[in-house]
Amino acid sequence: MSSSLHRGNNQYDEGDISDYDDPYETDPVRYELRNIQNVIQVTRQNIEALESRFAGFEDPPKEYLLEHEELTSKLQELELKEQKL
Repeated sequence: MSSSLHRGNNQYDEGDISDYDDPYETDPVRYELRNIQNVIQVTRQNIEALESRFAGFEDPPKEYLLEHEELTSKLQELELKEQKL
C-alpha cells in the first residue's frame, strides 16, 4: 500500500525526498555543485578517520600512505571543480 505525502502544490510518494521547488533540484549546475560538496565532505571524513586510526604509528603501513595520498588527491580535484562551478 502506497501512501502519499502532500507539501504545498507538490505531491510526493513516500520515501521521495525530491523537492521540485528547490533550485538545487532543478538547476543542473547547482545540483552538480551540491553533489561535489557532499563528496568533498565524505572524502574529508574518510581522511580524518584514516588519520585518526594510524595517528600513533611511527611507520604506518604502505596501504595507509597510498590511501591517504589517493584521498587527498581526490579532495584537491573536487575542490578545484567546486571552485570552477
